[in-house]
Amino acid sequence: MIRTGGVAVGNLTLDVSRTSGLYPDIFMGYSGPLRQLYQSGVIEPQARFFCKNRGVALLVHKGNPLGIHSLADVVRTGTRIALPDSGDVRAKCLAATEQLLGKSAAGALVAAETSFPGSPWHHASRSS
Repeated sequence: MIRTGGVAVGNLTLDVSRTSGLYPDIFMGYSGPLRQLYQSGVIEPQARFFCKNRGVALLVHKGNPLGIHSLADVVRTGTRIALPDSGDVRAKCLAATEQLLGKSAAGALVAAETSFPGSPWHHASRSS
């Protein structure tokens, strides 16, 4: 949207420019896309990185009732996990599991995956 100067919604195209009123004052993103925007002259040279992503984290239920302390604990029997449906975060989760624990553990992680109504990961095609 920033790079092309607009966004299409159906047959409606919204102008995204400094004069349109839709241009952001702040743009946050990963380093790769930010570098591309800088190289194309869309963002100014004084743009700065203010944080680093240390990777994907495990969030557990309050009190950690299942005693999850590592990725290996996630793939054990009875543990359910919610993963994003698509995108680089899902791929990174599965790749990290395969690299750290092996291919069968990555398969077990997917087998332990669950979704629930109202979650961003819920699909009617999945069983809850």
